[in-house]
Amino acid sequence: MKKFLLPLLILAGPAIGQTATSVANGLWLNPATWNCACVPINGYSVTINHSVTLNTSMGFTTGGITVSNTGSLVQDANRDILISGGYYYNNGYSNFRFLAFSAGTGSNSGTYSLTAFSNSVTYNNTGTFNLDSMYCASNFTNAVSGKLNGNRFTNAADMINSGRLTFSLSLNTGTFTNNDRHQGYAFTNSNLYTN
Repeated sequence: MKKFLLPLLILAGPAIGQTATSVANGLWLNPATWNCACVPINGYSVTINHSVTLNTSMGFTTGGITVSNTGSLVQDANRDILISGGYYYNNGYSNFRFLAFSAGTGSNSGTYSLTAFSNSVTYNNTGTFNLDSMYCASNFTNAVSGKLNGNRFTNAADMINSGRLTFSLSLNTGTFTNNDRHQGYAFTNSNLYTN
């Protein structure tokens, strides 16, 4: 019995150092989508060069996801991705419900279509975010080419906007430096806002 349990415990943990690259359009959970003929899990370094359907929610404590400029990761239902030590780099198109960074790294030079985004890590955006709600709990830089569009925005850390930020309702409880366009219906500031 002991000889049987050890392999199961190894399979249950993260697959540290493993890689998976999309080789065709397909479902995340379909091994034929990936060059490893496997299903990438926590710990894998995943590169998406095709149109991949996210048919499961994912969490990464190590490894992570890179969506290339030719790739897309689009949900089939309400799906979430939690980065808590791994990474998510979006250079293509990503569409799912929630993206949250509690630890790790990430950046966007492509397009996100999300319900909600939150970051507790430094984050740089040179692409586009289209979403309902955004919560910045750590430094966020929206570069000159960056666009943030949505309904509700809350900054609780250091926000630098050199691009376009358009939210119906904005709340700043941190430090907000606006170098370009910040527009919306209502803005509440309870800390430092420099325009």
